[in-house]
Amino acid sequence: MVLGSESKERPHSDWKLGKVLSIRNLFCSAVGDDDSKLGPATSTADYYHLDGLYWLRPYDLQQSFGAIAANICRESGFRYAWIFSPDHADETHGWEDDGGSIYIGFSNDPAITPDPSTLKKIIPFRLRFPLGTEYFCFQVPWLVHNPDCNEFPFYLYMEGHTDTGTHQPKEEEVLFRSKDLVTWYPYGVTHAATTNNGLTAYQAVTRLEADRWVSVGAADPINGRLGTTGIWSSKDGSSRLRER
Repeated sequence: MVLGSESKERPHSDWKLGKVLSIRNLFCSAVGDDDSKLGPATSTADYYHLDGLYWLRPYDLQQSFGAIAANICRESGFRYAWIFSPDHADETHGWEDDGGSIYIGFSNDPAITPDPSTLKKIIPFRLRFPLGTEYFCFQVPWLVHNPDCNEFPFYLYMEGHTDTGTHQPKEEEVLFRSKDLVTWYPYGVTHAATTNNGLTAYQAVTRLEADRWVSVGAADPINGRLGTTGIWSSKDGSSRLRER
């Protein structure tokens, strides 16, 4: 399974249409592909037995995540870590906790996704945070190295949902922290919604330097309108202030 996309012209089955542009990427095969070459499943999500896939990407442990990650890389024999997240998993109608949890997998090529045998479940579908609030349906992961925190140098940001008593949950960005990439501890909300309708998730977080963090993502903490984005800043990566 190759990360990225390729496209090529193929003759359409209806000769009147001539040639059409056919695209293949990580998540789907191209029209006209030989089924025998598509792998063991009909989709990448099926291959990993996950309820969809969201924001899957490789993280270079050898170059971008400090000495601890480099040691993990040497000991495991893998250079790249991948965080696997379902896409709006449903514990009632989907594949339950197994297909709705968060996993980490490893590979040695940034263009080839991990073998399923390397996957380890790191965060369940539903759990309670330190202040007592229960969050569920975690998704859209974003992994960051924080060299300023000796105890937990790995920060994992994700969208977390809380029950509002309606079909629409509150959607906020939450933070998990780890010292080894396998055992993760819930920390709290980093981008808070101010009402049950708020949407503050889908954050791409970057540590620019010590005491200077920035993230870009959803930014409508009141009404949760899709497409409303903003820039958030922070001094430590664990609390946020929206700028614009």
